[in-house]
Parts: sequence; C-alpha cells; structure tokens
Amino acid sequence: GRAVDTRASDTGDTPLMVAAAAGRIACCDALLAAGANALVVNADGRGVLAVVGAKVSKGARAKARAATRAALLKREPSLRVLVLHHGDCDKHVSTKPHQESPERIAAVLESQARAAATGALPEDETVSCSAFDSATYDQLIRAHSEEYIGIVTTLDEEINPVGTPVAFTPYYQGLKGKKQKKKELSDTFFSPGTMAAALRAAGGVVHAVEQVLRNNARTAFVCVRPPGHHAGTDGATEGAPSSGFSILNNAMIGALHALQGNNGRYAKRVAVVDFDVHHGNGTEEIVRGWHCARRRGRAARCGASPDDQDVFFASIHLADDGKGSGVEFYPGTGTQSDLHDNVVNVVVPPMWRLQENVSDAVGGRKRVPKRNRDDDLDGSGSNLVKKKEKEEIAVVAPKVAAPPLSAGGREEWMRLLRDRILPPLRAFRPDLLIISAGFDGANHDVGNVGVDRRGRRNGGVNLTPEDYEEMTNRLCAVTHSGGGKVVSVLEGGYGHLVTDTNENTTTLQRDNFAQCVVAHVRALAGLGAPVKD
Repeated sequence: GRAVDTRASDTGDTPLMVAAAAGRIACCDALLAAGANALVVNADGRGVLAVVGAKVSKGARAKARAATRAALLKREPSLRVLVLHHGDCDKHVSTKPHQESPERIAAVLESQARAAATGALPEDETVSCSAFDSATYDQLIRAHSEEYIGIVTTLDEEINPVGTPVAFTPYYQGLKGKKQKKKELSDTFFSPGTMAAALRAAGGVVHAVEQVLRNNARTAFVCVRPPGHHAGTDGATEGAPSSGFSILNNAMIGALHALQGNNGRYAKRVAVVDFDVHHGNGTEEIVRGWHCARRRGRAARCGASPDDQDVFFASIHLADDGKGSGVEFYPGTGTQSDLHDNVVNVVVPPMWRLQENVSDAVGGRKRVPKRNRDDDLDGSGSNLVKKKEKEEIAVVAPKVAAPPLSAGGREEWMRLLRDRILPPLRAFRPDLLIISAGFDGANHDVGNVGVDRRGRRNGGVNLTPEDYEEMTNRLCAVTHSGGGKVVSVLEGGYGHLVTDTNENTTTLQRDNFAQCVVAHVRALAGLGAPVKD
C-alpha cells in the first residue's frame, strides 16, 4: 500500500481523500490513526471535507456524506472552524446608545446556537475558544507607532480610576492637530474596559493565525470587538473625520505576526481582503508603511528590488464624495488602487446614486453637495439619536426596484468582487488570507445608510446572507487553490432600525446581521452552496 500521505500524480488526492470520497468511514479512521494529515489539499485546493461522498452513488450520497463528514469531524477536531470570542470584549462601552455595542457579539453567538439546533450549522462543525492571551507590545508595535501605543496606554491608566468613558476621537485627534469632531458628537469612545477589549481582540487574531498556520485548525473566525480596520499607524488616519469605532488594527496585527512571529517561519506571503462596506483606510495605511519600511531596509542593505512584496491588501466598499448626492460616505478614501504597494481598492456605487440619476433624467433639481451630518455614527448616517416627538421615523431604507448593474447594489458588488478582487488575490498566492469581515453591507444595515442634506436616509447596498456565503466561498477557494489558509475577523455590521410608530420608539434589530455572520461561518466550514461562475 501507499504511504498515508502519498499524493496521486494527477489529482493530488491523498489516500484519506480517496477513502472519504468513497464514504469509507472505517478506512478514514485507520488512516487518521496511522498519522494521515487531515488538512492537506489536492491540486484543486480542495480538502478532505470538500470531497466527502463524491464517489458515492447519487441515491446514497447524501446519507454517506453526512455520516462520513460527522465521523471525520469527530475523529479530527482540527477540521472544525475555530470560533474565538472572549468576555473582555464586552467591557468596551460608550456613553450613549451605540450601534457598536456588546450586544453585537451576543447576537452572533445566539444565532450560531440557533443554527446548531436547526442543523444549519451543526455543532460539530465549529469549536469555540476563549483561552487566548491579549496582544503584547511586541505584536502591537509591528502595526502601530510607539507614540500611539503610548497614548492609548496612558489614556487607559488615566481613565480607569475615573470610570467614565471619554470621547476618544477628539482626545487623540486633538493631540495630533487633526480635524476633529465636537466632543459631544464623537462616534468612538474609550471606557475603562476599552484597552482590555482591544488587546484581547487583537490577541484573538494572533492566536487564530498561530493555530491555523500550525495546522491545529483548518480555519478560524475571530468574533471580537472593537473592530479595527479604521485604525492606522497612528490611530485615526490623516483626513478621516474619526477613527470609526477602531482602537487597534486587529487584522494587521495578525497579518504582521504571521510574517514576523516565530522568527518569520509562520508565513511568507499574507493577504488581507476587506469586504466591510467602509474602506479599510487604517489597514491600507499600515500596509503602505510596511512596504515603505521594507523598501528602505532592502535598499540600505543591498539595493534589492522592491518587487518582492509580502503583503497584499484589497478592499471592496462604497464611496461617495457628496457631489450631486449630498452624501459624503465615511471615511472618504479608497477610490484609487496602488499596485506599487500591492493595494487594490474597488468602489461599488451606492444605490442612492440611482435616485440621483433618476432625478436628473426627469429634470429634477440636482442636489447641492453637503457634508454628512457630524453626529452620524461612523459618518454613515446611522446614529441612534431620538427624533422630534410625533415625527415618524423611516423603518428601513427606501424601497427601490432592483437596480441595474451600473447603479450599484448587490449584483454589482458581487460582480466587482469576482472581476477585481479574486484575480489579483489568485496571482498573489498567499500563505495566509485574513478576511476583514464587515457585515454592514447587509440589506438595511444602518452601517450602509447615507443621509442627504434633507435628512433623508438612503440605503447604499443590499447584500444578503447568501451573498456573504458566496463571497466567503470564493475567497476561500482561491486561497486554498494556492495552498493558503484562512482566518477571518469581525469588523462592522450592526443591524437595522425598526420603528414602532404607536410608541414612537426606534430599536436596532440584529437578527439579519447575525444571520449574515452565520452564513459566513458556514462557508468557512465548507457548508456553503457550490459556487457557480
């Protein structure tokens, strides 16, 4: 017989894959007991779970697939999706009702439990972990400046005895002389538990990276907060109106740990793909700084070529400068790519542009650009402030017919992901892909709402749970085809507003947001529907 991990010359299949494809559970058990590697992939980038039952006759395939998959997951826990979360992440709070709250994590975990009960995401497909350390100074300094780390550390020491959250954006941006909001209109707060939450969130990504690259887990989802992709080298990036709920850049702390941790033996090439509805301006700034420092270092040593870049960043997001629409969408960056620094930015036109085009076509007056209201959380018109009494608040984004591709919307988003993100990711062939997984592009999520100068709330994009499942499937397939691993970290995604006109109250419902996250985890587990081109 063949050695337990000998690959077929044509397909790259291992004996374990052949046994799994035939539904031979006893044979799979014997191979695993003999030391077979359950995490290898074949020539098509498919692992053992992806081929389960493929060679079983159609009539018996579903039953054989379910039984063989369950047996493999039970016998080899490393095949499960590692889901990381920690109670410290609940300690970060604000001084007023806020969409980025501890209830986000609770909603996701509750939705995952429901999915396990219904079989949509069986319990044996995931393994939860809260036993991981907070990020260390040595891990932070790879992504953030010494000055910024000192500022947030000092703020943490000063605020803990007081116990009252402070407006973080003006506190920090004021020190740097950057454009700042009024203190009472800040969207990012720093509470006595904020530093503990931020360090634990970044530590979760570091732990996930290590576990996946050491083959202790097939893939991982880091369900933590606060989010991080708007935090640049020095926190809020130059020109951004705020730090967008972010304290530390979790994704980049994990990415640079993959490149430099363990004496650089974890990974040689790391990609970060951000599908949050807002541009990952902080991540881009850190990536640019990394490449600049690497070029300077190489030139100083031996004048080596700057082409051997080891980090790739791509962001797909909405953007609008307000010209013609009256809506400036946060953070106002990410409209240009920079291939010199391996940065690909893909802008999806907001759906409110459809309304503008229709207005112009019928002779309507073009609206005068005006900056989005300063008190809008995340600059997106998604604040939860109380309206005037007796004023009826819109329940959700306005109803519009399915827009043509040129007008944005989910079809345009998915097309641009396929055409503009996947090809360069495939060419880069990362050892590790980190997904900055924001779910604020979901239909009616407050994170993709834009407010025009008349105070009207307009939805920017309408992604569904199925879209998030497909995006994740495609990103994983491309990464796995090159032998790479995948770690995902939660960024945005908040919920949709529901109004009770009788009670004149508005609440934030998080069920659709949580369903999108569960769809994402299903895809990480390989349970998503097959991708069709």
